[in-house]
Amino acid sequence: IHAANAVILDGGVWLLTDFNEKPVATSVKEPPPEIQDDIVRMRKNLERIQVPRLNDADIALWINGTVAHLVQDRFNQLPAANRTATVKSVQFNGRLADQKWRDEVLGEGGVFAEPADPGAVVATIEINAVGISWTKGRRLKISLNAQVDAKASVDLHVDPLIGRGVGTTVNLLGNASIASGFDARFEIGEVGGNTMVMLKPDIGCRNIKLMLKTDRKAEFEEAWASVRSVGANVTLPVGLQTTPDVPLLSDLPFQRQGRGPDGKPLKVSGGEDHLLFTPAWAEAQYALVPKRVEGDDGGLWIAANLTIKLLGSESADYDRAAAEKKLVAAIIGGQGRTNCPGEPAFVVTIGDLEFGGNKELVKFFQGRGLPLPQILGGLPGIPGTGPTIPSPILPTPGPAIPIPSPIPSTTDPTIPNIPSPMSPLPDSTIPNIPSPLPPTPGPTSNP
Repeated sequence: IHAANAVILDGGVWLLTDFNEKPVATSVKEPPPEIQDDIVRMRKNLERIQVPRLNDADIALWINGTVAHLVQDRFNQLPAANRTATVKSVQFNGRLADQKWRDEVLGEGGVFAEPADPGAVVATIEINAVGISWTKGRRLKISLNAQVDAKASVDLHVDPLIGRGVGTTVNLLGNASIASGFDARFEIGEVGGNTMVMLKPDIGCRNIKLMLKTDRKAEFEEAWASVRSVGANVTLPVGLQTTPDVPLLSDLPFQRQGRGPDGKPLKVSGGEDHLLFTPAWAEAQYALVPKRVEGDDGGLWIAANLTIKLLGSESADYDRAAAEKKLVAAIIGGQGRTNCPGEPAFVVTIGDLEFGGNKELVKFFQGRGLPLPQILGGLPGIPGTGPTIPSPILPTPGPAIPIPSPIPSTTDPTIPNIPSPMSPLPDSTIPNIPSPLPPTPGPTSNP
Protein backbone atom coordinates (compact mmCIF):
# COMPACT_ATOMS: atom_id res chain seq x y z
CA ILE A 1 0.00 0.00 0.00
CA HIS A 2 1.40 3.39 -1.02
CA ALA A 3 0.26 6.28 1.18
CA ALA A 4 -0.25 9.34 -1.01
CA ASN A 5 -1.74 11.98 1.31
CA ALA A 6 -3.07 12.44 4.81
CA VAL A 7 -6.22 14.32 5.88
CA ILE A 8 -6.41 15.32 9.55
CA LEU A 9 -9.93 15.63 10.96
CA ASP A 10 -11.38 15.97 14.43
CA GLY A 11 -12.00 12.25 14.67
CA GLY A 12 -8.60 11.06 13.42
CA VAL A 13 -6.31 10.81 10.40
CA TRP A 14 -7.32 9.45 7.01
CA LEU A 15 -4.56 8.04 4.78
CA LEU A 16 -5.27 8.33 1.07
CA THR A 17 -3.61 5.35 -0.57
CA ASP A 18 -3.02 3.61 -3.87
CA PHE A 19 -2.85 -0.20 -4.20
CA ASN A 20 0.37 -1.27 -5.85
CA GLU A 21 -0.18 -4.44 -7.90
CA LYS A 22 3.50 -4.81 -8.74
CA PRO A 23 5.44 -7.63 -7.03
CA VAL A 24 6.82 -6.60 -3.65
CA ALA A 25 10.49 -7.38 -2.93
CA THR A 26 11.04 -10.25 -0.51
CA SER A 27 12.02 -9.27 3.03
CA VAL A 28 15.51 -9.90 4.41
CA LYS A 29 16.53 -10.72 7.97
CA GLU A 30 19.21 -7.97 8.26
CA PRO A 31 19.60 -4.76 6.26
CA PRO A 32 22.80 -4.13 4.30
CA PRO A 33 25.78 -2.68 6.24
CA GLU A 34 25.43 0.80 4.67
CA ILE A 35 21.84 0.98 5.89
CA GLN A 36 22.89 -0.13 9.37
CA ASP A 37 25.45 2.70 9.49
CA ASP A 38 22.74 5.19 8.53
CA ILE A 39 20.46 3.84 11.25
CA VAL A 40 23.18 4.24 13.90
CA ARG A 41 23.93 7.79 12.76
CA MET A 42 20.26 8.80 12.73
CA ARG A 43 19.67 7.32 16.18
CA LYS A 44 22.52 9.43 17.56
CA ASN A 45 20.97 12.51 16.01
CA LEU A 46 17.62 11.66 17.56
CA GLU A 47 19.22 11.18 20.98
CA ARG A 48 20.44 14.76 20.90
CA ILE A 49 16.90 16.01 20.58
CA GLN A 50 15.20 16.21 23.94
CA VAL A 51 11.50 15.47 23.81
CA PRO A 52 9.77 18.62 25.08
CA ARG A 53 7.41 18.50 27.99
CA LEU A 54 4.17 19.54 26.40
CA ASN A 55 2.25 19.73 29.65
CA ASP A 56 -0.80 21.74 28.61
CA ALA A 57 0.56 22.61 25.14
CA ASP A 58 -0.82 21.05 21.98
CA ILE A 59 2.24 21.11 19.74
CA ALA A 60 5.96 21.71 19.91
CA LEU A 61 8.17 23.24 17.22
CA TRP A 62 11.88 22.47 17.19
CA ILE A 63 14.27 24.88 15.46
CA ASN A 64 17.63 23.34 14.72
CA GLY A 65 20.56 25.46 15.89
CA THR A 66 22.16 25.15 12.48
CA VAL A 67 19.47 27.45 11.09
CA ALA A 68 21.58 30.29 12.48
CA HIS A 69 24.16 29.57 9.77
CA LEU A 70 21.45 29.65 7.13
CA VAL A 71 20.33 33.07 8.36
CA GLN A 72 23.94 34.23 8.40
CA ASP A 73 24.59 33.12 4.82
CA ARG A 74 21.31 34.57 3.62
CA PHE A 75 22.08 37.95 5.18
CA ASN A 76 25.61 38.14 3.85
CA GLN A 77 24.34 37.45 0.32
CA LEU A 78 21.99 40.44 0.37
CA PRO A 79 22.82 43.39 -1.93
CA ALA A 80 24.77 46.22 -0.31
CA ALA A 81 21.69 48.48 -0.39
CA ASN A 82 19.82 46.01 1.83
CA ARG A 83 22.67 46.04 4.36
CA THR A 84 23.01 49.82 4.55
CA ALA A 85 21.34 52.22 6.97
CA THR A 86 21.30 56.03 6.60
CA VAL A 87 21.21 58.47 9.51
CA LYS A 88 20.44 62.17 8.91
CA SER A 89 20.09 65.15 11.21
CA VAL A 90 16.72 66.92 11.20
CA GLN A 91 17.32 69.90 13.51
CA PHE A 92 19.99 71.63 15.57
CA ASN A 93 20.26 74.23 18.30
CA GLY A 94 23.22 76.49 19.01
CA ARG A 95 26.70 76.66 17.55
CA LEU A 96 29.19 73.86 17.06
CA ALA A 97 32.18 76.05 17.91
CA ASP A 98 32.76 79.63 19.03
CA GLN A 99 36.32 80.93 19.38
CA LYS A 100 37.99 84.32 19.82
CA TRP A 101 41.03 85.59 17.93
CA ARG A 102 43.26 88.67 17.78
CA ASP A 103 45.07 90.33 14.87
CA GLU A 104 47.44 93.31 14.89
CA VAL A 105 45.50 95.02 12.11
CA LEU A 106 41.87 94.14 12.85
CA GLY A 107 42.14 93.86 16.60
CA GLU A 108 39.98 91.35 18.46
CA GLY A 109 37.36 89.24 16.71
CA GLY A 110 35.75 85.84 16.65
CA VAL A 111 35.06 82.80 14.49
CA PHE A 112 32.16 80.40 14.94
CA ALA A 113 30.74 77.36 13.17
CA GLU A 114 27.22 75.99 12.85
CA PRO A 115 25.45 73.42 10.64
CA ALA A 116 24.69 74.78 7.18
CA ASP A 117 21.07 73.52 7.42
CA PRO A 118 19.00 71.18 9.63
CA GLY A 119 19.96 68.18 7.47
CA ALA A 120 23.65 69.05 7.33
CA VAL A 121 24.92 65.85 8.97
CA VAL A 122 24.50 62.56 7.07
CA ALA A 123 26.02 59.17 7.90
CA THR A 124 25.70 55.75 6.26
CA ILE A 125 26.41 52.46 8.01
CA GLU A 126 27.02 49.45 5.78
CA ILE A 127 27.23 46.04 7.45
CA ASN A 128 29.85 44.09 5.53
CA ALA A 129 29.45 40.66 7.16
CA VAL A 130 27.55 38.99 9.98
CA GLY A 131 28.47 35.89 11.95
CA ILE A 132 25.75 34.00 13.87
CA SER A 133 26.29 31.02 16.16
CA TRP A 134 24.05 29.13 18.58
CA THR A 135 24.95 29.15 22.26
CA LYS A 136 23.53 27.48 25.33
CA GLY A 137 20.58 28.98 27.12
CA ARG A 138 18.52 29.72 23.97
CA ARG A 139 20.79 32.50 22.85
CA LEU A 140 22.41 33.60 19.63
CA LYS A 141 25.88 35.08 19.48
CA ILE A 142 26.18 37.65 16.70
CA SER A 143 29.32 39.34 15.43
CA LEU A 144 29.53 41.93 12.67
CA ASN A 145 31.84 44.39 11.03
CA ALA A 146 30.63 47.57 9.40
CA GLN A 147 31.86 50.66 7.59
CA VAL A 148 30.64 54.08 8.68
CA ASP A 149 30.92 57.10 6.34
CA ALA A 150 29.89 60.56 7.51
CA LYS A 151 29.55 63.97 5.89
CA ALA A 152 28.79 67.31 7.51
CA SER A 153 28.22 70.70 5.88
CA VAL A 154 29.34 73.49 8.23
CA ASP A 155 29.05 77.27 7.93
CA LEU A 156 32.08 79.23 9.17
CA HIS A 157 31.82 82.90 10.07
CA VAL A 158 34.77 85.20 10.81
CA ASP A 159 33.71 88.38 12.58
CA PRO A 160 36.15 91.31 13.11
CA LEU A 161 33.56 92.75 15.51
CA ILE A 162 32.93 95.52 12.94
CA GLY A 163 30.09 94.90 10.54
CA ARG A 164 28.81 91.47 9.65
CA GLY A 165 32.13 89.75 8.92
CA VAL A 166 32.64 87.12 6.24
CA GLY A 167 31.38 83.56 5.92
CA THR A 168 31.87 80.39 3.90
CA THR A 169 30.68 76.76 3.83
CA VAL A 170 32.97 73.73 4.12
CA ASN A 171 32.26 70.00 3.81
CA LEU A 172 33.72 67.66 6.41
CA LEU A 173 34.27 63.98 5.52
CA GLY A 174 35.21 60.99 7.66
CA ASN A 175 34.91 57.22 7.94
CA ALA A 176 35.62 54.43 10.39
CA SER A 177 35.49 50.65 10.59
CA ILE A 178 33.51 48.98 13.38
CA ALA A 179 33.97 45.44 14.66
CA SER A 180 31.36 44.55 17.24
CA GLY A 181 29.42 41.68 18.72
CA PHE A 182 26.41 41.10 20.92
CA ASP A 183 24.06 38.40 22.20
CA ALA A 184 20.37 37.91 21.55
CA ARG A 185 17.88 35.88 23.58
CA PHE A 186 14.44 34.46 22.82
CA GLU A 187 11.42 35.49 24.88
CA ILE A 188 7.62 35.35 24.73
CA GLY A 189 5.75 38.62 25.10
CA GLU A 190 2.41 40.33 24.58
CA VAL A 191 2.14 43.05 21.93
CA GLY A 192 -1.18 44.70 21.11
CA GLY A 193 -3.17 41.72 22.39
CA ASN A 194 -1.08 39.19 20.42
CA THR A 195 1.34 36.62 21.81
CA MET A 196 4.74 36.49 20.13
CA VAL A 197 8.15 34.86 20.28
CA MET A 198 10.74 37.63 19.92
CA LEU A 199 14.48 37.81 19.50
CA LYS A 200 15.79 40.45 21.90
CA PRO A 201 19.26 41.82 21.11
CA ASP A 202 21.44 42.77 24.06
CA ILE A 203 24.27 44.89 22.72
CA GLY A 204 24.99 47.12 25.73
CA CYS A 205 26.27 50.65 25.22
CA ARG A 206 29.36 51.70 23.34
CA ASN A 207 30.64 54.83 21.65
CA ILE A 208 31.37 55.08 17.95
CA LYS A 209 33.96 57.78 17.25
CA LEU A 210 34.57 59.47 13.90
CA MET A 211 37.13 62.06 12.87
CA LEU A 212 36.05 64.36 10.04
CA LYS A 213 38.46 66.54 8.05
CA THR A 214 38.38 68.89 5.08
CA ASP A 215 40.68 68.36 2.11
CA ARG A 216 41.37 72.07 1.64
CA LYS A 217 41.65 75.36 3.43
CA ALA A 218 38.42 77.18 4.15
CA GLU A 219 38.53 80.07 1.67
CA PHE A 220 36.16 82.98 2.10
CA GLU A 221 34.56 84.99 -0.66
CA GLU A 222 36.69 87.96 0.38
CA ALA A 223 40.37 87.08 0.23
CA TRP A 224 41.31 88.85 3.44
CA ALA A 225 40.95 85.75 5.64
CA SER A 226 41.18 81.94 5.43
CA VAL A 227 41.27 79.04 7.88
CA ARG A 228 44.12 76.59 7.61
CA SER A 229 42.27 73.50 8.78
CA VAL A 230 38.77 72.61 9.92
CA GLY A 231 37.80 69.27 11.43
CA ALA A 232 35.22 67.61 13.66
CA ASN A 233 35.18 64.84 16.24
CA VAL A 234 31.89 62.95 16.35
CA THR A 235 30.91 60.60 19.19
CA LEU A 236 27.75 58.50 18.87
CA PRO A 237 26.52 56.41 21.84
CA VAL A 238 25.00 53.24 20.37
CA GLY A 239 22.86 50.86 22.40
CA LEU A 240 19.39 49.41 22.69
CA GLN A 241 17.84 52.56 21.26
CA THR A 242 19.12 51.53 17.83
CA THR A 243 18.20 47.81 17.85
CA PRO A 244 14.53 46.86 18.27
CA ASP A 245 13.17 43.42 19.07
CA VAL A 246 12.73 41.04 16.15
CA PRO A 247 9.43 39.08 15.95
CA LEU A 248 9.80 35.39 15.04
CA LEU A 249 6.41 33.73 15.59
CA SER A 250 3.03 35.26 16.39
CA ASP A 251 -0.46 33.93 17.01
CA LEU A 252 -1.82 35.63 13.89
CA PRO A 253 -3.93 32.96 12.12
CA PHE A 254 -3.07 31.40 8.78
CA GLN A 255 -5.74 30.86 6.14
CA ARG A 256 -6.62 27.75 4.16
CA GLN A 257 -9.29 27.93 1.48
CA GLY A 258 -11.77 25.06 1.24
CA ARG A 259 -12.43 25.64 -2.45
CA GLY A 260 -10.27 25.94 -5.53
CA PRO A 261 -9.63 29.26 -7.27
CA ASP A 262 -12.62 28.68 -9.54
CA GLY A 263 -14.87 27.66 -6.64
CA LYS A 264 -14.64 23.97 -7.51
CA PRO A 265 -13.60 21.11 -5.16
CA LEU A 266 -10.01 20.86 -3.98
CA LYS A 267 -7.71 18.65 -6.04
CA VAL A 268 -5.22 16.37 -4.30
CA SER A 269 -2.70 14.74 -6.63
CA GLY A 270 -1.17 11.36 -5.93
CA GLY A 271 1.23 10.19 -8.59
CA GLU A 272 -0.62 9.84 -11.86
CA ASP A 273 -4.00 9.93 -10.11
CA HIS A 274 -5.71 12.70 -8.20
CA LEU A 275 -8.55 13.05 -5.72
CA LEU A 276 -11.29 15.70 -5.67
CA PHE A 277 -13.03 16.49 -2.40
CA THR A 278 -15.13 19.31 -1.00
CA PRO A 279 -14.68 20.11 2.72
CA ALA A 280 -17.68 21.07 4.77
CA TRP A 281 -16.03 24.45 5.50
CA ALA A 282 -15.25 27.22 3.01
CA GLU A 283 -12.21 28.51 4.92
CA ALA A 284 -10.10 27.26 7.81
CA GLN A 285 -8.06 29.57 10.03
CA TYR A 286 -5.45 27.97 12.27
CA ALA A 287 -2.95 29.61 14.56
CA LEU A 288 -0.10 28.63 16.89
CA VAL A 289 -0.23 30.43 20.23
CA PRO A 290 3.26 30.33 21.85
CA LYS A 291 3.35 29.20 25.48
CA ARG A 292 7.00 28.38 26.33
CA VAL A 293 10.48 28.65 24.85
CA GLU A 294 13.09 26.06 25.82
CA GLY A 295 16.61 25.81 24.47
CA ASP A 296 19.34 23.19 24.51
CA ASP A 297 22.71 22.71 22.84
CA GLY A 298 21.13 21.61 19.57
CA GLY A 299 18.37 24.14 19.05
CA LEU A 300 15.21 25.73 20.31
CA TRP A 301 11.83 24.31 21.37
CA ILE A 302 8.67 26.39 21.08
CA ALA A 303 5.65 24.88 22.81
CA ALA A 304 2.32 26.24 21.55
CA ASN A 305 -1.39 25.68 21.53
CA LEU A 306 -3.15 25.00 18.24
CA THR A 307 -6.40 26.86 17.55
CA ILE A 308 -8.60 26.17 14.51
CA LYS A 309 -11.64 28.05 13.21
CA LEU A 310 -13.81 26.60 10.43
CA LEU A 311 -15.76 29.24 8.52
CA GLY A 312 -18.73 28.73 6.22
CA SER A 313 -17.63 31.58 3.94
CA GLU A 314 -14.35 33.09 2.87
CA SER A 315 -13.15 36.23 4.69
CA ALA A 316 -12.29 38.89 2.16
CA ASP A 317 -10.94 41.56 4.53
CA TYR A 318 -8.22 39.56 6.28
CA ASP A 319 -4.63 40.00 5.07
CA ARG A 320 -2.11 38.23 7.29
CA ALA A 321 0.91 39.97 5.73
CA ALA A 322 -0.60 43.41 6.39
CA ALA A 323 -1.55 42.41 9.94
CA GLU A 324 2.00 41.23 10.57
CA LYS A 325 3.45 44.55 9.35
CA LYS A 326 1.21 46.44 11.80
CA LEU A 327 2.34 44.13 14.58
CA VAL A 328 6.01 44.76 13.79
CA ALA A 329 5.39 48.52 13.72
CA ALA A 330 3.72 48.28 17.14
CA ILE A 331 6.75 46.43 18.51
CA ILE A 332 9.20 49.04 17.27
CA GLY A 333 7.05 52.02 18.21
CA GLY A 334 5.96 50.84 21.62
CA GLN A 335 9.17 49.24 22.76
CA GLY A 336 10.64 50.73 25.91
CA ARG A 337 14.13 51.57 24.76
CA THR A 338 17.02 52.16 27.11
CA ASN A 339 19.09 55.12 26.01
CA CYS A 340 22.80 55.03 26.67
CA PRO A 341 24.24 57.59 29.08
CA GLY A 342 25.53 60.73 27.43
CA GLU A 343 24.46 62.59 24.34
CA PRO A 344 25.88 62.48 20.82
CA ALA A 345 28.81 64.89 20.60
CA PHE A 346 29.80 66.94 17.56
CA VAL A 347 32.91 69.02 18.26
CA VAL A 348 34.31 71.24 15.51
CA THR A 349 38.01 72.12 15.56
CA ILE A 350 39.12 75.31 13.81
CA GLY A 351 42.78 75.93 12.96
CA ASP A 352 44.69 79.21 12.85
CA LEU A 353 43.39 82.12 10.80
CA GLU A 354 45.41 83.63 7.95
CA PHE A 355 44.87 87.23 6.82
CA GLY A 356 45.43 88.58 3.33
CA GLY A 357 47.14 91.74 2.11
CA ASN A 358 46.20 95.34 2.78
CA LYS A 359 44.26 95.71 -0.46
CA GLU A 360 41.84 92.98 0.57
CA LEU A 361 41.37 94.62 3.97
CA VAL A 362 40.66 98.01 2.39
CA LYS A 363 38.21 96.42 -0.05
CA PHE A 364 36.44 94.61 2.79
CA PHE A 365 35.93 97.72 4.92
CA GLN A 366 35.14 100.13 2.09
CA GLY A 367 32.63 97.71 0.58
CA ARG A 368 30.64 97.88 3.83
CA GLY A 369 31.02 101.63 4.35
CA LEU A 370 33.02 101.01 7.51
CA PRO A 371 35.83 103.22 8.91
CA LEU A 372 39.26 101.92 8.03
CA PRO A 373 41.37 100.69 10.93
CA GLN A 374 43.88 103.33 12.12
CA ILE A 375 47.32 101.80 12.00
CA LEU A 376 50.47 103.48 13.39
CA GLY A 377 52.69 104.56 10.52
CA GLY A 378 49.98 103.99 7.92
CA LEU A 379 49.62 101.38 5.22
CA PRO A 380 49.01 101.75 1.49
CA GLY A 381 45.46 103.06 1.24
CA ILE A 382 45.04 103.26 5.04
CA PRO A 383 45.83 106.49 6.88
CA GLY A 384 48.09 106.16 9.86
CA THR A 385 48.11 107.67 13.32
CA GLY A 386 51.89 108.30 13.48
CA PRO A 387 53.93 111.53 12.97
CA THR A 388 52.42 114.46 11.00
CA ILE A 389 53.13 114.25 7.29
CA PRO A 390 54.01 117.67 5.59
CA SER A 391 51.51 118.99 3.06
CA PRO A 392 52.30 117.76 -0.45
CA ILE A 393 51.23 121.20 -1.96
CA LEU A 394 54.31 123.37 -2.93
CA PRO A 395 54.28 127.25 -2.67
CA THR A 396 53.13 129.07 -5.81
CA PRO A 397 56.11 130.94 -7.50
CA GLY A 398 55.78 134.79 -8.02
CA PRO A 399 57.37 138.20 -7.23
CA ALA A 400 58.70 138.66 -3.78
CA ILE A 401 56.66 141.13 -1.76
CA PRO A 402 58.60 142.80 1.06
CA ILE A 403 56.88 142.77 4.37
CA PRO A 404 57.20 145.85 6.55
CA SER A 405 59.43 145.26 9.46
CA PRO A 406 57.75 145.34 12.82
CA ILE A 407 60.97 146.93 14.19
CA PRO A 408 60.82 150.80 14.25
CA SER A 409 63.56 152.75 12.41
CA THR A 410 66.54 153.90 14.45
CA THR A 411 69.84 155.63 13.87
CA ASP A 412 71.63 152.71 15.37
CA PRO A 413 74.16 151.71 12.67
CA THR A 414 73.80 148.04 13.62
CA ILE A 415 70.17 148.02 12.57
CA PRO A 416 69.64 148.52 8.83
CA ASN A 417 67.05 151.02 7.75
CA ILE A 418 64.57 149.18 5.56
CA PRO A 419 62.61 151.65 3.44
CA SER A 420 58.88 151.20 3.16
CA PRO A 421 57.85 149.58 -0.12
CA MET A 422 55.07 152.19 -0.50
CA SER A 423 55.93 155.86 -1.20
CA PRO A 424 54.31 158.52 1.03
CA LEU A 425 51.37 160.38 -0.45
CA PRO A 426 51.35 164.26 -0.51
CA ASP A 427 49.01 166.00 1.89
CA SER A 428 47.02 167.56 -0.96
CA THR A 429 45.95 164.16 -2.02
CA ILE A 430 44.40 163.41 1.28
CA PRO A 431 40.77 164.64 1.27
CA ASN A 432 39.44 166.61 4.18
CA ILE A 433 36.56 164.64 5.52
CA PRO A 434 34.29 166.79 7.70
CA SER A 435 33.35 165.45 11.04
CA PRO A 436 29.84 164.07 11.22
CA LEU A 437 29.39 165.87 14.56
CA PRO A 438 28.92 169.70 14.65
CA PRO A 439 31.45 171.60 16.68
CA THR A 440 30.47 172.12 20.21
CA PRO A 441 30.49 175.81 21.22
CA GLY A 442 32.67 176.69 24.13
CA PRO A 443 31.54 178.60 27.26
CA THR A 444 31.04 182.39 26.90
CA SER A 445 33.45 184.41 28.91
CA ASN A 446 32.62 187.88 30.12
CA PRO A 447 35.44 190.29 30.25
